[in-house]
Amino acid sequence: MYGVDRHGNCNFCNPAGLKILGFETDRDLIGKNMHSLIHHSLSDGMPVPDSECKIYKTLRSGEASHADDEVMWRADGSQFPSEYTSHPVHRDGELVGCVVSFLDITQRKLSEETLRQSEALYRGIFDNSNEAILLSCPSEDRFLDVTPPPAACWDSPGTNC
Repeated sequence: MYGVDRHGNCNFCNPAGLKILGFETDRDLIGKNMHSLIHHSLSDGMPVPDSECKIYKTLRSGEASHADDEVMWRADGSQFPSEYTSHPVHRDGELVGCVVSFLDITQRKLSEETLRQSEALYRGIFDNSNEAILLSCPSEDRFLDVTPPPAACWDSPGTNC
């Protein structure tokens, strides 16, 4: 977690945030523009202008923002997929900055990709099977999935499948 003023300059970063970002101490961040340090580019290296940054959107609008499809950059120049929420901070009714809580979601992204690959493999085997396969849910008394050959046979009464 870290906080920024109205200009996006860091005014604090907690120990967990420092660890994820690879900084030794908050003195490495205090007073520096966080967008320029950790949120400057997309995963492909294309720059993220301030005008498209959801954290800056919070600083402009005073409304919370959330993203789970962006990257942040570590002190060593490496990147990690992140999920973050930025919340506005008001003092005496005036917007003075925002607090950003963030997570490194590398493991989540790897798990999602592994699941996608597994589902694609299952679907490929299931859809291309020459055997009749029916997946059922007895507790709900229904079929969950049926391979194409039986479905085609059932659509044509009287055929010998």
